[in-house]
Amino acid sequence: MRVFDDFTLPGFWQDPFPAFKRSFLNGDRVQRSPDGGLAILGHRALRAFGMHAAVDGTPMPDAPDEPCRNGDDILRHGLFTQTGFEHRRLRKAVLAGLNNAAVTGFAPDARSVIDRWVAVARDRHVDLFHDICLPIATECWGAFAGYGSQDAASLGEQVDVFSRQLSFAPDAADATAADCAAAELLRRSAEVIGSDRECPARRIASVAGAAQGAPLVASLLFDAIDTAAAGLAGMLTVLLLEETDKLALADPSYRELAIEEALRLATPTLFTVRQARVEAQIGDRSVAEGTLVWMWWSAGNRDPDVFPQPALYRPGRSDRGLPFGIGAHSCVGHGWTKQLAHLLVEIAFCDGPALSPRSEHWTWAIGGARRPVGLMVSQD
Repeated sequence: MRVFDDFTLPGFWQDPFPAFKRSFLNGDRVQRSPDGGLAILGHRALRAFGMHAAVDGTPMPDAPDEPCRNGDDILRHGLFTQTGFEHRRLRKAVLAGLNNAAVTGFAPDARSVIDRWVAVARDRHVDLFHDICLPIATECWGAFAGYGSQDAASLGEQVDVFSRQLSFAPDAADATAADCAAAELLRRSAEVIGSDRECPARRIASVAGAAQGAPLVASLLFDAIDTAAAGLAGMLTVLLLEETDKLALADPSYRELAIEEALRLATPTLFTVRQARVEAQIGDRSVAEGTLVWMWWSAGNRDPDVFPQPALYRPGRSDRGLPFGIGAHSCVGHGWTKQLAHLLVEIAFCDGPALSPRSEHWTWAIGGARRPVGLMVSQD
């Protein structure tokens, strides 16, 4: 079985899709990872592994019995590190805090936030990610979770600084700043949980317990803001460059198809890592207990067996992409992000002048999630 180590090649993280294409041409949809685990590339294999109960979280080593205070503490308490009963308990707590009624009820506030931030692009050029999508994701998530919107700028900066340290080429000079940002996220989470305001953060912490409440909520907030901002920016990038009939986006049914296809192509989360909790038979493969399983969602979303001509933008494909993963460890905030996506597309393309790209030279970058860098836009 081939070892999938293409991510060590220059330029992979800016454009991983040629590497996936080579693997698909060779028929290699499940490969070995360099650590001796498995690299899952094919769409059907991702669904099979993602839905299997044995493929669980990836625990991080326990820390000394000290107060949570840095980035490792945030990651250690994330849902992706939890396994078995504990994961089910904490995921249930999170879903209780992010229930559909609460998400839907926040839509009018979210629309107001989005309208205000899209307006910064009227008659001037602004950066799509940093000036529109990151502020929208930060303010909406912060307000919804209970953090308030008054410090949205600093909250977004903390998430961005921490996110850059999760890239595969972090700047060592930013390490201290990233830990400071993580410490501030933890402090603010504890402050919200300790307040007397009824909000999702407090509901989550009340079920998770005092010891896990703040780091779990801080982990969720970081992941939610980072992934939502990158996902919204990636989705808009695809629509800006590929959608030829922006007026069609006014139809909610077509808009749903367009957003699904744009998220498939953008795939903000390139991969996640899971682990086999017990020995299992998945399809025709025996998976040993403890095996690390690299779930390459970005590869599955370009699998030609499922998506003919996978690089082309074609809303209405018969199969759905996997931009938020699948199974018990999929993104718990995907419904929230999709709601923001619908509002953002409607406001950016259908309510007044449409958003347009204004720069030819930009690229993709990987922090915690994949996002466009240097793509300037305006609405005029």
